[in-house]
Amino acid sequence: MQRPINYLAAVFEGNVSIWLLLLIGLITRLPFLSVSLDEVDSGNFYNALKYGYDIANFRPHAPGYPLYIFLGWLLDYVIRDYLTSLTLLSAVLGSLSVIPFYLLLKQMVDHRIAISGSLLFLANPLFWVFSETALADVPAVFFGTLSVWLMYKGVTNRNYYMLACMFTGLAVGIRQANITFVVLLLLGSIYFCLNVKRFPIKQISLGMAFFAIGLAVWFFPMIVMGSDGLAEYIEITRQQWISVVSVSDASNVERPWIINIFYRIERFFIGYHFLYSWTGSDTKAALTLVLVAPWLFGFCAFLSTFNVRDRSHLFILFWVLLSFYPILSIHFLPRYGLLYFPAFLISALIGFHQVFLRIGDLRRRIEVGIFSMLGTVLILYVIKHQPPVNTFEVTPPLTDFYVAILVLLSLVTVAICRWRGRTTREDIIKTGIEGVWFPRIGRPNFRLRCLTIALLVMVIAYGALGIMQATVAHSDPSPSEKLVSLVENNYRGQDFTVCWDNQTHSLFDASDSYGISLLGHDGIQDLYDSYQNGYVLLMSDRCEWIDELDVQLDVREVASFHGRSPLWAKVPSITLYESKKSFGQ
Repeated sequence: MQRPINYLAAVFEGNVSIWLLLLIGLITRLPFLSVSLDEVDSGNFYNALKYGYDIANFRPHAPGYPLYIFLGWLLDYVIRDYLTSLTLLSAVLGSLSVIPFYLLLKQMVDHRIAISGSLLFLANPLFWVFSETALADVPAVFFGTLSVWLMYKGVTNRNYYMLACMFTGLAVGIRQANITFVVLLLLGSIYFCLNVKRFPIKQISLGMAFFAIGLAVWFFPMIVMGSDGLAEYIEITRQQWISVVSVSDASNVERPWIINIFYRIERFFIGYHFLYSWTGSDTKAALTLVLVAPWLFGFCAFLSTFNVRDRSHLFILFWVLLSFYPILSIHFLPRYGLLYFPAFLISALIGFHQVFLRIGDLRRRIEVGIFSMLGTVLILYVIKHQPPVNTFEVTPPLTDFYVAILVLLSLVTVAICRWRGRTTREDIIKTGIEGVWFPRIGRPNFRLRCLTIALLVMVIAYGALGIMQATVAHSDPSPSEKLVSLVENNYRGQDFTVCWDNQTHSLFDASDSYGISLLGHDGIQDLYDSYQNGYVLLMSDRCEWIDELDVQLDVREVASFHGRSPLWAKVPSITLYESKKSFGQ
């Protein structure tokens, strides 16, 4: 039985493709690191490195992201720059993610398709952009993809299974949403038992022990360093869940509940896997529809040719279905779908592979192609005619009823195609027609060459869009960062107070100039007192009390900032207001 370390050494020693993919990943990411804190979560991670790990004080916010912060500390020990340490961590792990992705994909499709697919993985606009920022999402993708590859290898290899258990535990420490990968680990465990044709209680117990070790590596240091004990950590996490997650889960969807849940699922699923992932936005332009069309076709082909007896199909489908966790549990935010992006890309590539290479019968291949194109057209009409999917969306906006009909019709086309796929003996005999009427198209090498070329052309298209979006945050600070810089520079030497809000507070805390007083987190009275004492009262349009202050005080606009990077989806624009007694009160 080959040891994993020996296998990995052989892979890197004899596989030029892996080195080239890694090099391309580093070249396309290291020059474009973000120059600012892009959102409030980035500020929380930054402050954890700067001031110390303290979950109760949002350094970072619950549930803690301990392993991500610990890795950031290690880099900062060398680099001595908090922002660069975190952005570099995303860039390096984003580049390294292509290795387990390629190794996993190569076990499921032709190696040329695996290389082309890995280039598409690196060129994906949303994944590329978030590989430049101080957030835990891309590191979570690396650990998640590595865990799945180890699970897939572990079905037939005990050593890989043990590593899969341990790395799944570690992945949860990067971003606790990775706990969903336990479902895939259970699936891998079932296949492992089926492979040895008995219940290997010793190996399963050892795997559970390795999983526990992976959890313990970060869990106990997190409790000791980030809180005053397990009870306080549980309470902090509960409060975070109540204030952020539970208020936006599927149970909060407005009536009619069943209809709105249906619309929420289809809108979030399309937003995560098609729109924001491949375009960075939900615009209704013709270019957007062109960019998402190939992946609609590939995914429809995957569903139409899905084989429950194929281990690779089942693994990937389960991974894609795990995206229902963020769809049902929390509001929409484009980066929440990144964890499941590798699975969706693999599923579409498998769909392409099935249509072009795996299906031997010409009539069946044409059938799958036509039904997949029909499903694609129907979903494109859905995208075109329904309102955009908005950041922080909980309840879908009012949507025309025919949109639901189009979604259902697309599912019906997949069902019909699967029903038609029950090939009879007569259909198999007729495959000889392909070799007579279409001798060149019938050659697998020719079809493989055509598919590879098509995928490489797509790499160029998505790469061009990706580099355009990646350069935005590298050359321009985020709107929130601009607001904080304006306050630092324009109000220096004055007595002023800033209204606490949930999108800029961590950026003000990260300020190096001087201490900035943030009030209003627990109530509005502190803001009134500050105003009466002659302080300039500053607030953004995200301040909870902005409407009441605008009525009671003389509030005027100071400046407004806008941005166009997907990194700034939480705060694409923000406005600063001020109030002081000299304005008339």
